[in-house]
Amino acid sequence: MSEKKMANKIQFVPILNAKKLAGSLMILLSLGIQGNAWQKPVARMQNPKFPMQVQVVNQTEYQLDCDLTDISPDTVPQTLPANEKLNLSLEDVEVNISVSHTDQNLPDTSPHYFQFEFVPNSEDSLTVIVNQAAGPDLLGDDMGQVIDIQQSGAIFVY
Repeated sequence: MSEKKMANKIQFVPILNAKKLAGSLMILLSLGIQGNAWQKPVARMQNPKFPMQVQVVNQTEYQLDCDLTDISPDTVPQTLPANEKLNLSLEDVEVNISVSHTDQNLPDTSPHYFQFEFVPNSEDSLTVIVNQAAGPDLLGDDMGQVIDIQQSGAIFVY
């Protein structure tokens, strides 16, 4: 292929040192690729254990719905009034916690964005404090968010 045609194509560079390349790939794999802000953990727990007790504290001025994202028909969103607490049992590491605004008294134009604070109490207990935020942190903030507590201890908010 001529150089002119190559300008619009992917360019391949000859591998000069296979050992160097293998080392570079290992570095890339260990660092991971952080393409978007929500791919970085917002907090970490040391050695989390499941089942985990999660207390959600609503420090907003409006009512929230909290729910587990499992597929059980028994899972019904629990209402969390303003300035109240709710205890959830997170039995499965694959299940996340959904938090959304449900206050029908707020006008549609009223902002209802969340900011989360995570306070580990022990290896199997976590407090999640939900505060109001002035604006969205993440795309979809105005619809609700999901808290993902992973086996590694990384906590993500989507």
